[in-house]
Amino acid sequence: MSVQLPPRATPTITDFATLVRQRRSVRDFSSAAVNLEQVAYLLTAAGEITGDSPHRRAIPSAGGLQTLTIYLAASRVTDLSAGIWRYEADVTSLTEVSLGDPWPALKADAAGLHRVHDAPAAIFLATTAEAAVAKYGERAHRYVQLEAGHCGQ
Repeated sequence: MSVQLPPRATPTITDFATLVRQRRSVRDFSSAAVNLEQVAYLLTAAGEITGDSPHRRAIPSAGGLQTLTIYLAASRVTDLSAGIWRYEADVTSLTEVSLGDPWPALKADAAGLHRVHDAPAAIFLATTAEAAVAKYGERAHRYVQLEAGHCGQ
């Protein structure tokens, strides 16, 4: 199953300095549902194709390899079934990976996930590092980690 994401809205804060001043990290999450438009905004900001090639994206990637895959664990997102979804940047959609409550399986696999298990949704990053290893050898893991950090910001 695939779900087309709504177009990304224009940000309401246009002054970068204001955005930076207002940024905060949190460790307590609301249990209220989020809507698909909010999720779409975050996913496209993280992985949107910004040029004429799938290798032209908003986040930097060593050698333009784009080794990251973005996943959404959704439990309370309006107009989206609970489950794990893969973000498809080329068609701005979500593809079903598995349906049902995502948290039991994810908690078993991820250290520290107890902080987000009540969140309505969470974004996870995975990497396919083979292309980076072929190009950069031992240094590949550094570049992949930098790419994940850029995406997370």
